[in-house]
Amino acid sequence: VATLLLTMQAVHGFVYSCNEVKDRLVNRDKQWSTTHACVSLADGYYAFDDLDKIILLIEDIWSPPVSVSLAAVAASPGGCIKVLDWGGSFRIVADPTVSLRCDKELALIFSSPHLPYLIPVGTKETGQSVSSGFNRDLVFVNPRGGILMEVGSCDGDGDVTLFTGAGMDIDEHRFPMKTWR
Repeated sequence: VATLLLTMQAVHGFVYSCNEVKDRLVNRDKQWSTTHACVSLADGYYAFDDLDKIILLIEDIWSPPVSVSLAAVAASPGGCIKVLDWGGSFRIVADPTVSLRCDKELALIFSSPHLPYLIPVGTKETGQSVSSGFNRDLVFVNPRGGILMEVGSCDGDGDVTLFTGAGMDIDEHRFPMKTWR
């Protein structure tokens, strides 16, 4: 999965491919406490019946557990939902007979503290303007492979830095790639 984060503020997050979700996350003893979950699907993704059976089990210490399918997350506005305010965690569960098909890719993104703005990047050229007044992190997502990015101009004060991943540092698989001034 090639997921890029263009940001000017701190964010905690993790990015997982379809095979990582299937092989390393479903029904494993892994929990997250980020505030948002996002699902970005590759062009032509069709296994919605699989996604409907894979559940984010949200366990907030202030409320009873809540279940949300990955299909519902993908279908939500912007492909993201707010999972937690504070004081809880969530994990991914499914019936043991459920098998996620990964011949078409997806990206599962967990992020905090702000709701990210997903920009799906397909095989067509896409343009996006960014300014310091934009108060959400921009996440360029291409579940299928790589992304070619060109900068037309970078005006004003400050820097724009491009990272791979959606985490805070290399412990969360976030690596700086390029900075423009």
